[in-house]
Amino acid sequence: FEKGDVRNKIMSFDEVKNYLDQAADLGLESVKFLGPGELLTNPDLFKILDYLEQKNIKIGIFTKGAILGDDTLAMKYQGMDAASLTKKLCNYDVVRVLIDCRSFDSDKSNKMTHTISGDYARARNRAIELLVENGMNSDLYCQRMSLQTNPVTDENIDEILDIFVWGTERNIPVCVTPTMVS
Repeated sequence: FEKGDVRNKIMSFDEVKNYLDQAADLGLESVKFLGPGELLTNPDLFKILDYLEQKNIKIGIFTKGAILGDDTLAMKYQGMDAASLTKKLCNYDVVRVLIDCRSFDSDKSNKMTHTISGDYARARNRAIELLVENGMNSDLYCQRMSLQTNPVTDENIDEILDIFVWGTERNIPVCVTPTMVS
């Protein structure tokens, strides 16, 4: 993954498995994968998820949502359309999706969020719809998706309550983080 002058190497399946095996020996029950970059671009995504499912290790995948909502990106990275990719991802019992949602304003979202999608807001919104269609918010006691408003800034503070209410009304937890180290 490349972002400006920063280059981030994606770990191979064997590297990920090695770290997970070591952590499982210490009692690991869950992991979170976050960027920069997207786990969804990893060519070994489903090997990793199969391994986690086999070991019953829950995974939180932080994502901008673009790949889950954009057919071209889903095809580029995982060889299937966005609906098929999202459905396959949701079929893993251990998967939790933490999706970026700092603004509902399309122009503001597209400006705030650096992503590989031309129209980020449209792709992110479709990803949320597809996750809901696949039942990621259907269990009242174990929602498997959440909206991430982090960080709260001067640009989006006036929208946070609306995002929180919108998510809550749809059984989608909303994580409000006023600060974060980046």
